[in-house]
Amino acid sequence: MELFEKRRAGILLHPTSLPGSAGNGDLGPDAYRFVDFIAGCGVGLWQTLPLGPTHEDLSPYQCLSVHAGSTRLISLQILVDAGWLDDANIDPQQDIDSQRKARLVAAHNGFLSNAGDDERAALAAFTAQHGHWLDDFALYQALRADFSNRAWYDWQPALRNHEAQALAEAQVRLAGALQQVQFEQFLFFRQWLALRHYANERGVLLFGDIPIFVAYDSADVWTNRNLFALDEKGRLRVV
Repeated sequence: MELFEKRRAGILLHPTSLPGSAGNGDLGPDAYRFVDFIAGCGVGLWQTLPLGPTHEDLSPYQCLSVHAGSTRLISLQILVDAGWLDDANIDPQQDIDSQRKARLVAAHNGFLSNAGDDERAALAAFTAQHGHWLDDFALYQALRADFSNRAWYDWQPALRNHEAQALAEAQVRLAGALQQVQFEQFLFFRQWLALRHYANERGVLLFGDIPIFVAYDSADVWTNRNLFALDEKGRLRVV
């Protein structure tokens, strides 16, 4: 499809603003209905804004990774339809994030029990293709959880400084958590690419965005301190 073959009407909407599961919209059935709606209205461009994993302030412009997708956007209903999850319902009166995390863990267990050979091969191919960022992100997320969601510059020195032996020990100790993060990113990208394909087939182009700034507390800065304006202890020189 030629991007500039004709003028297009567009709409700006982050997927979290759609109807969906408790807490926020996601990449599930309501996103597909939205594509059908705007396509029927003659709208040919959907600008989604960044889709990365956010800090507690939920700003999509200061993400935990410039590569990863937000697990809040993973449709639990699609996981139920795939046979990997029994229940997509979330009680809005309870801690939504904790319930979502528990559902994603259950979906991983369901995948390990019920996924076919093609789906297992797809997960293996995804982790291999994206390993250049996914391995570091998975370890960063697992360690961040292990340190009660504290920023990497508040971790113990060996892990804060990305020392090889400390990282190797953490990879063994947190192996289950690493696999969970990798699986969740597999789900995000699988659902995102399916939605994008569906939109493109109906003449709707999806126009994304990238974080304007790489967040100080991110897998990217923790892994590549030499690329950022930090001192020898990892502290910011400038903002």
